[in-house]
Amino acid sequence: MNNPPTFLIVIGVLLLLGAGIGIFFWRRRVGYIKSLTDRGWAFESSPTLAIANGLNVPPFGLGFDRSTDEHIAGARSGVPFQVFEYKSQVGRFRVAAMRLQLPLPELFVTTAGARPGAQAAQQPSTGQWHVLCDDPGFARAFQSAAGAAVTAFAQANAGIDLSVDGDQLVILGAPKDAAELERYLDLMAEIARALEPGALASFRRPAPEPWVGFYRRPHWRFRDRDDALMNVVEVTRGGQNHRIVNVVSCDVGPLPFVAFKHHWQTTRTVTSTDANGNTTTRTETDNHEESIFEMSLGIPTPYLEVTGNRVLGKWFGRGERVESELAAFNERFDVRSTVPKFASDVIHPRQIEYLMQTQPAPFSIEGGRIRVDVPEHDLRVIDHTVAVLLGFLVRIPEFVWQDLGVAVPDFDGDGRPGPTLYSSAT
Repeated sequence: MNNPPTFLIVIGVLLLLGAGIGIFFWRRRVGYIKSLTDRGWAFESSPTLAIANGLNVPPFGLGFDRSTDEHIAGARSGVPFQVFEYKSQVGRFRVAAMRLQLPLPELFVTTAGARPGAQAAQQPSTGQWHVLCDDPGFARAFQSAAGAAVTAFAQANAGIDLSVDGDQLVILGAPKDAAELERYLDLMAEIARALEPGALASFRRPAPEPWVGFYRRPHWRFRDRDDALMNVVEVTRGGQNHRIVNVVSCDVGPLPFVAFKHHWQTTRTVTSTDANGNTTTRTETDNHEESIFEMSLGIPTPYLEVTGNRVLGKWFGRGERVESELAAFNERFDVRSTVPKFASDVIHPRQIEYLMQTQPAPFSIEGGRIRVDVPEHDLRVIDHTVAVLLGFLVRIPEFVWQDLGVAVPDFDGDGRPGPTLYSSAT
């Protein structure tokens, strides 16, 4: 009988080795999950981003491309908790969060210095840690109420990186082993229980919004994906595989807005001929993206656009070109409108001075919506765009609104919900 070829033996050994490794890791995974569920905790391997609803203090509330993983939920000493992996553009963190009895001001207690992105002020400390909080009174009250529990936690875990995030206590660096995590959560629960309403009622804050938001932007909402906006906002059509991601929206106040990144693909046929004259045809896919920013004015207006000075814009474009008496402005901007008087009334000398100072990205107004040709999808760009547009709108004279048949808008903002053009049930 002939012996099997050597390469078949090698392949067989590799297959057996691979199967053994796979079984090892599978059994370890099953054992790990069982160690959690045996303690009465729930485990979900692929949770949605919604588990981070209401968490907006760093590391939350920063950047885009956010995701969650490996969610554990339960209670220790009567205090509900959740532990999960959190990832965004600013890093990856293993987070433990416990529900507090009332929402409290933003505060950090850390033995490692300020967290990246945190803006709270440094406060005096009664222990071997840094305290950051914009409310000195709450910083003192927190340390008085929970100082002993914080010290016990820090000593047992070689440090602490804690934050108060609305109605949740958050600590970074939770262990993965179930027994270690149990001890960790018990010490954390002592801190949460020490923050009882009797001593801290005067520091109560409004409950956080029930969504994933942005740090120190209480009415801004984040959605990792929302393709339904294709039916709400004007985007590039055609092609296929359209995706709307990293959505920033605000439906509160006088000017709701939405900003997002739109991705799509197109295909094209490419024909080539080789040296022998043989012709082949193949299909290639091209990827495209665009950054979108739209604000809802809610008041129908004639078409008006303010762009950079385009060579062809002087002769071609929508509506008529409207020039000011300031040559420097005409050299920097093109203003066009379907109703030239409307443009002249809106772009008055004080408005011209403002536009020359702020140098906004090209924008247009029509039918109650403002579109801005933003250079990129970035929070700093969005912040700047919102501020520039508000500055532009408050400089529109009262008689312009009256000519449009509406009351003068309150652009100072009253915190009331807007028309919810950009919210989503997804």
